[in-house]
Amino acid sequence: MPKPSSAPPEVRYPHLFSPISLGPIELPHRVIIPGHSMVHGDSSGLITERYHEYLLTRAKGGAALVGIESAPVHPHSLTWTGQLELWRDEIIESLARTADAVHAAGSKLSIILWHGGHNVSSMRGAVALAPSAIPSVQIGEVPKVISVNEIRNLVGYYAAAAERCARAGVDVIEVQTASDYLLGSFLSPQLNHRTDGYGGSVGNRCRFVIEVLEAIRGRVPGEVAVGLRTSVGHAIPGDPEGYGIEESLPAMVTIANAGVTDYVSVMSGSNASFAETISPMSYPRVQLADQAARFKQALSVPVTVATASALFGDPELSLTGELPLVARRLRSAGIKIHGGTLVREVKADTAITVEGDILGPYDAMVLSMGAVANPVPHGVTPIGDCLAPRMIWSAVQDGARLALTL
Repeated sequence: MPKPSSAPPEVRYPHLFSPISLGPIELPHRVIIPGHSMVHGDSSGLITERYHEYLLTRAKGGAALVGIESAPVHPHSLTWTGQLELWRDEIIESLARTADAVHAAGSKLSIILWHGGHNVSSMRGAVALAPSAIPSVQIGEVPKVISVNEIRNLVGYYAAAAERCARAGVDVIEVQTASDYLLGSFLSPQLNHRTDGYGGSVGNRCRFVIEVLEAIRGRVPGEVAVGLRTSVGHAIPGDPEGYGIEESLPAMVTIANAGVTDYVSVMSGSNASFAETISPMSYPRVQLADQAARFKQALSVPVTVATASALFGDPELSLTGELPLVARRLRSAGIKIHGGTLVREVKADTAITVEGDILGPYDAMVLSMGAVANPVPHGVTPIGDCLAPRMIWSAVQDGARLALTL
């Protein structure tokens, strides 16, 4: 294996470290932390100290843009305690504190505006809404078909939420159209069977999204970038002809040609295939590169990619080594590696594997191939990806960074 170059990253990857503009926002380089759920909130519905420090640390690490996770724009979209409640004016002060700190660290701040659609359970006291009465694979409840009046009402909620974020100093407003959430469901002909102006043709299926983006642009200052997140494909198991790039790309072309988005952020997966949204290590390096290239070729706006980095979420490691090299370095240091480990039981931060090994939070480094590529026996859970106990996953991160110094 070739020895990693000793040249600094900006020399080895000049394009990565060149400036890029997302509408009115110019970033000094192209390393960003896209919004992703961290579950660092509490019942206040505001940014907690823990989440504030998490975002600030990413900004201090040098990311040009740091993203806040998907946040509901309407109380009926609240799916778990701890989400940021963007329909309340109280969120402004909380957001402003974090925005000021991120700016002082030299980064820009983005946030994702979100509605869960048919993935919101009635057990939380709200009726799930969707373009058509098709149950969520995750929830299993038949949603209410959203009316035109309810669509118009929600457009107003999106715009009001965006205005609150802009008042707080958020630089980039990103609208969530990925997965099978509400807006993503409208884009999919598999989930949208409407016969009115919001269903049928590509233009009709994009209408709700375009109306949301237009309303947001009417409420935020011109110096705020407005973009969207979308899924290249929903990857629904057993449905190979489902929503994929042949549907998602024309939808994004339609929206971009309407002049309402400054950029498009692509990811993959849906609630029917959640592991796809956090790509396991079995995936090819630089996941979605080919699909993103097709988007970039077809669109007149910048394209970003929202996915897990190739190795442990550590960009420095992703730039300097390959998985076999990392494993060799760790083994040479006497660290035991449990590759593709399957766990039968997890108690607190201790995992008991199917082989009977007991893994404490820092007594082993786990290099997992994830849940998608490898069959998982009934009753066990793969370590790695988003399913790992947090302390064990921290051990993986520590092992990856340690490999850089060995």
